[in-house]
Amino acid sequence: MKSKIVISFLLCTAGLFAQFLTPLEQSNYTQLTINAELVKYIQSVIIQSPWITMDTFAFSVKGKPLPVVTISKGNHKDKIKVLIFAQQHGNEP
Repeated sequence: MKSKIVISFLLCTAGLFAQFLTPLEQSNYTQLTINAELVKYIQSVIIQSPWITMDTFAFSVKGKPLPVVTISKGNHKDKIKVLIFAQQHGNEP
């Protein structure tokens, strides 16, 4: 049952994110995404859904914010939690 919920959630949210080209896609994969572009992209997605929030969980050694994005309709303890960790070695010009 839980796997059906996760799969349904991923399928539903995939359409939401498919509407927005990432900075990498906008550059036709010719330029790496810098931190400021990533934060701006996340903010543009957040505007489209009340379920999406962004917080800063830390700062890089160069002082750039490291965002964490949460997609949730509530704060129930019984909800499934999924962690997706990406771009741990991002471009930081």
